[in-house]
Amino acid sequence: MSRLKFVRVGLPFFAIVLGSAYGLHFFQQVRFDFRKIKQEDDNLELLRSDLTRSGLRLREGVTVESVYKF
Repeated sequence: MSRLKFVRVGLPFFAIVLGSAYGLHFFQQVRFDFRKIKQEDDNLELLRSDLTRSGLRLREGVTVESVYKF
């Protein structure tokens, strides 16, 4: 009887707790990745504005892939 109660009550409880922890890990990872990308974009905009203020002309639409494309 004790084993049946564990299967009916305990097993779903542990599955929910462990599954939630696993899902929360990926949810937080997306948040941290987005924060890092947003910070890099802000730094890039700051760099572009500083370069244009110093008198350098920047080409629009140039990507790393287009520079290294043969």
